[in-house]
Amino acid sequence: MIKNLSSSSYVECGDDRELLGVNPRQQAYHRTMGTHTFTEEEKQRLAALYSYELLDSEAESAFDEMTALCVELFGVPIALISLVDADRQWFKSCSGLQEKSTSRNISFCSHAISGKQTLVVTDTHQDPRFADNPQVTSEPGIRFYAGALLSTQEGFGLGTLCVIDTVPREFLLCQQRTLERLAKMVMHLITMRVAARQQQQLNLELQRRKEHLKLFSETALKIRQSLALPDILNMTVRQVQALLDTDRVVLYQFNQDGSGQVVTEAVSPGYISLMDRQVTDTCFADGYFSMYEQGRYRAIDDITTADIHPCHREFLESFGVRANLVIPVLNGNNLWGLLIAHHCRGPRQWLNFELDLLVQLAYQVGIALVQAQLLVKTVQQCEALDVARLQAEQASLAKSQFLANMSHEVRTPMNGILGVSELLLESSLTPDARLMILTIRSSSETLLKILNDILDFSKIEAGKLQLQLIDFDLPKLVSSVLDLFKGLVASKNLVLDCNYQADLPCQFQGDPDRLRQILMNLIGNAVKFTDRGSIEIFIKCLELSDTETRIHFSVKDTGIGIAQERHKELFQLFSQVDSSSTRIYSGTGLGLAISKQLVELMNGKIGVDSFPGIGSTFWFNIQLKVATSSPNEASKKLLDPPKFILPSARILVAEDNLVNQKIVFRQLISMGLDACIVSDGSQVIQILKAQQFDLILMDCQMPVMDGYQTTIVLRKLGFTIPIIAVTASAMDGDRRRCLEAGMNAYLTKPYDKHSLFTALHQWLS
Repeated sequence: MIKNLSSSSYVECGDDRELLGVNPRQQAYHRTMGTHTFTEEEKQRLAALYSYELLDSEAESAFDEMTALCVELFGVPIALISLVDADRQWFKSCSGLQEKSTSRNISFCSHAISGKQTLVVTDTHQDPRFADNPQVTSEPGIRFYAGALLSTQEGFGLGTLCVIDTVPREFLLCQQRTLERLAKMVMHLITMRVAARQQQQLNLELQRRKEHLKLFSETALKIRQSLALPDILNMTVRQVQALLDTDRVVLYQFNQDGSGQVVTEAVSPGYISLMDRQVTDTCFADGYFSMYEQGRYRAIDDITTADIHPCHREFLESFGVRANLVIPVLNGNNLWGLLIAHHCRGPRQWLNFELDLLVQLAYQVGIALVQAQLLVKTVQQCEALDVARLQAEQASLAKSQFLANMSHEVRTPMNGILGVSELLLESSLTPDARLMILTIRSSSETLLKILNDILDFSKIEAGKLQLQLIDFDLPKLVSSVLDLFKGLVASKNLVLDCNYQADLPCQFQGDPDRLRQILMNLIGNAVKFTDRGSIEIFIKCLELSDTETRIHFSVKDTGIGIAQERHKELFQLFSQVDSSSTRIYSGTGLGLAISKQLVELMNGKIGVDSFPGIGSTFWFNIQLKVATSSPNEASKKLLDPPKFILPSARILVAEDNLVNQKIVFRQLISMGLDACIVSDGSQVIQILKAQQFDLILMDCQMPVMDGYQTTIVLRKLGFTIPIIAVTASAMDGDRRRCLEAGMNAYLTKPYDKHSLFTALHQWLS
């Protein structure tokens, strides 16, 4: 609220008026003249103010609706009709405030009056005239003010119609013009009030103004609330026709070439409709267009007596027009069209009040045009986003299909390479031959790791990687990882050591395979980039509770180190610190990125501290649950290898690749099993009808009839024989597809003899 902060504030004088028996206007004038020293111009201004007998009058709905309209129209919390007295400003109407007056010496309106023009203060804190004003520094905390003068015909400013906000804001020129026109409307109300000494005429006129304001307010509100431009335009012409009680109202839109057409109209019965007609004013371009472009309107009360061009009069008479009103409709700063009212039944005086209302309606239509354009842009953007989303989904599907095909095509020959190398290593070989076979096997395993990294990346990116939750022994898991690097570490004369916190528990619950993958990536990088010195692993507890534990791992090396500015690239997908063609160390750049994703899936963080020439420390922490099984049980699950004692059995192998046929046949024979090989699903069905088998190893992709179709047919025929899918398809969902087809288990190529033993043991025991 604006508080009355002055010690010389105006005193209410209702009782004094009766005791003195003096006319209230004369009493106010003489009190003012007797206690203040004013210029002659100010005395005349005050005399004019008192002549209107507005000060300390009762609230009147027409004025209150005007301030309420300003609040709604300009989107501000406060609007006032303020009259500046000798030592105060008094509010004839206030929307958003409880106070009725405040001291003149802190009044913004007094500045507007002294300047004799509209006062706009976009930010009071930046204006030295108002920065220390109590209404700025305390309640209501004015930051924005715009006040249009309420001027008499003689040029005396009685006060202002002002809008106020508690935040800074810009005030467009069109908004200022709107406020000035509304101020003229307020002054018109004031003038009409003076003329309303004849009570009945005043009441009728105010009632009419009230109805117009209400209709205008409702129309403006509907325009602002709607986003359907055709509905807005149709409603506007109907409401304007009702507002003016006239015969025809049209909205005329310009084309880019200067021509135009009537887009909608409201016309009374018996008068010509202008819709779908060629409406061309041959003298329109001669001065009128530029006038409307500037926002000026044109009103003709009687075309027969008006000073207009003959061709313009002829044009209006052709449509039966006697009085004409044209209001420009601006779309931003551009002339969109015209709001035109035709009075055909006779001459018509267009009142200023009506003109101002129509100008405001045209302004609201302009806002609606801007909103409609924004809506079109928004719809177009949404459609573009939908197209982009569809393209992204198609690209993602194509990428997944490519990865699936690549995985299958690479894994199939790799199964042959690993299988043959494994069989050769079981035979008698010369030392040189064994070394070459080991090299083949090592290279194949490296290639398989790269392939698995790519597939892991695809699963993580799609959000489909699921973590296991099983019990495991952490020290033994770490020890098994270190064992894998002992040979390489020894060949480089490095020291590999692990420091496990003494009081840290051993048994946890989580995903040991993914934890092993993270450790192998970090330790593998440390070994790769370290040519002398040592690699140390530190494991300690950060947080420990009855159910969960946060564990910190770090891998410290004395290797080449990494420059500070390159750290941010380390955990990015497909990123390598040295990507040059002359780089010494190979790699895909996926290992650290996948490690980061896995750590985050375990509710942890990963980072690095490194300096060139000194070494690097890669660290991460993860959250694990406390194990639910006993240490012996957990250790057994992790370490005890299954003892495969396979009974004699007949195995049917469905495999179309000749190399894989030979490998699996040799593997099964070496296990003491009887094996029969077929090349497609149709042969599986035929041979099962004639012979008995204990288990089927079913390839999923085969000619004639694939493994999925074959399994479905077998189950429909009533065969319950165990079927193990043996496939090079390793993408997410392949296992589920196999099980849904009716297969019992899933084995991914390339597989080693140990994995095949495990699968056979489960279903033959």
